[in-house]
Amino acid sequence: MEIKLRGGVSLAEQISFYRQLAVILRSGLPLLNALQLLQKHGSAKQMLLCYRLQQRLRRGSSMAQALAAEADCCTQLAVTLVAVGEESGELAMLLEQLADYYSRQLKLRRFVQRAVTYPAFLLLASFCVLLLFLLYILPVLADTYSAMGVLPMGTLALLLTLKDALLQQPLAALALTAGVAAALFLLGRRLLRCFLRSRLSGNFHGLLLEVRFCRLLALLLESGVGITRAVAIVTDTMDDEQYAGQLRLLNSRLKRGIAIEQAAGGAKELFSPLMLELVCVGASTGYLPQMLQEAVTAGEQRLQQQLGRLQELLVPLLLLVAAIIIAGIVCIVIGPLFEMLSAMPE
Repeated sequence: MEIKLRGGVSLAEQISFYRQLAVILRSGLPLLNALQLLQKHGSAKQMLLCYRLQQRLRRGSSMAQALAAEADCCTQLAVTLVAVGEESGELAMLLEQLADYYSRQLKLRRFVQRAVTYPAFLLLASFCVLLLFLLYILPVLADTYSAMGVLPMGTLALLLTLKDALLQQPLAALALTAGVAAALFLLGRRLLRCFLRSRLSGNFHGLLLEVRFCRLLALLLESGVGITRAVAIVTDTMDDEQYAGQLRLLNSRLKRGIAIEQAAGGAKELFSPLMLELVCVGASTGYLPQMLQEAVTAGEQRLQQQLGRLQELLVPLLLLVAAIIIAGIVCIVIGPLFEMLSAMPE
């Protein structure tokens, strides 16, 4: 009976696994013994993964074949690089490179997530301010209006009805508040992600895909993988179908014997001018992986700059929208009081 992994292994856990395994293999310990050592000191998921890998290795599978059977926690990229490492005898080095690649990807992902989360947090904070006004300030004003004989009308009456319903059903109010807050938070993140994928963001999404392509292609080429096979592997990892389709066209040109600088030049929608220039320089000098790494560095700097500019634009805009909404509600609530004061004789 085979034990199943539940929920897979997180990217951070994969990084730790590959890096620790590389360190142990560099010390001269055989692969099976290295997995046994990791099984003793890893997390629960890592221990189970090491156990399953050992079982397959003992049945005669290679490390790449054993990883391929763990599709829920090991990517095709990891399987390919491990296979190359086993063929070349440089498994430890390639595992370390794989851990470095995933570390940089995780760092970039967290950077983008933080940038996406901040505007969503502003929407959530605005909702909390509105809720505070509705539950604590509005009742005081309602009592004042009742004492003055002012009858709430229209939107003010609706707000007071909503306030009474929330106070009479505190559990339902809490659930509703949590639901609306979560919806606003997720909506804010989704809207910003859609914005980052649009042309209004300055092709941020395209630049993100370009950085990922360059980093992964450089890693595969440095590992000894051929250019056409490397591009095919990168294509399979892309979740953007349009970009993946363009990469397939690029690979078809490479398979026909067209030089990479000419093939890339015919796919200008894939690459920025700087990246295209670096690819041409690398192809002509024989330093393509190094030039791709330079393209990654330049691309990450541009990503950070674009995110900074987008935050500078979006944060004041969101604050303005929140301020307008709050001001509108305040005017609705205070309106009857001003009408009453203006009707008083001087």
